Amino acid sequence: MWFVGPGQGNGAAQIRVDLMNTDPQAASVDLSVITDAGQAQSSNDTGITVPPDRTVTQSLSSMASGSSVVAIEVHTSIGRVAAAVSEGSSHGSTTSWLPSAATPATSLTIPGVPPSSKAAGLFLAVPGSTSARVTVLAITPQGHYQPFGAQSIDLPGQSASYVPLTPLGGTAAALEVTSNVP
Repeated sequence: MWFVGPGQGNGAAQIRVDLMNTDPQAASVDLSVITDAGQAQSSNDTGITVPPDRTVTQSLSSMASGSSVVAIEVHTSIGRVAAAVSEGSSHGSTTSWLPSAATPATSLTIPGVPPSSKAAGLFLAVPGSTSARVTVLAITPQGHYQPFGAQSIDLPGQSASYVPLTPLGGTAAALEVTSNVP
């Protein structure tokens, strides 16, 4: 499972992952965190044991310290878990949940982007070590256009980025994201 969203530099003082195991056997979970500064390492992010019928909460705040974007992969080596990632303020009064993200791929279509006259953006993660060349095509009832122009966006390997888009206009759209690497 993947989650991508704003990091601590964008107001997420606390970042936590909840791991729930509903199976009768213990699960073992590895977490991988990528920020705009690259791969984050911690001794507490691998081999997390989640007992049967229990939930374990793991703080990722120290791993994402100062980041503006964070990408989190939850991988089980034994058993199964459900995962949820929350970001909150330092005093805990405001919490938001990151939606799960698509598995890394070279092509992704994002349907149902609502109409907006404001600039929007994409959170993108490149989990491999090879740099990615990303292009985005907006598909609207009025036709196709490239919100970045004819150029592609180059992103370094093992990084997470926020890429602003030009306004999509007053109509709904779909975005087709393609890359040379997942």
